Amino acid sequence: MATTAQRAPADACPDSAVSRESGVATEPKLLNARTVNRLMEDAYPDSLQQKGVGGRVLVLVAVGKDGTVQNVRLGGNPGVRPLNEAALRIARRMRFRPACSNHGPVAAIVPIPLDFQVHG
Repeated sequence: MATTAQRAPADACPDSAVSRESGVATEPKLLNARTVNRLMEDAYPDSLQQKGVGGRVLVLVAVGKDGTVQNVRLGGNPGVRPLNEAALRIARRMRFRPACSNHGPVAAIVPIPLDFQVHG
C-alpha cells in the first residue's frame, strides 16, 4: 500500500507566528478543542464518575509538521489506568496547527494535561 506525505497548509506558519529576530518556534496549537471536550465527556468511565474518581492525566503528544498526531504517550506518574487509556484515545484524535520555526512547520512534542472532573 503506497502512502503519501501530507504537506502543511500554506498558512500553517503565518509570518506573525515566528519571531524574525530569533527564529524561535511557536508551539503547536490545538485546533479541535470542542471535539476534545466532547470526547472527554464521552470517554470518562461512568463507573469512575459514580465512585468520585477523577484526576489529571498528562499526555505527551508528538505533532508532525503537518499538524497530525504522530505518537502519544503518558507523562508523569501512572495514575488511574482507565483514565490513562481514555486520555490516550482522546489525544490520538487531536488536530493541531504545527509548531513553527523560521524555516516553516516543524515537528514537536507538546504536553497536554487532560482533567477528568467528577460532576454532580
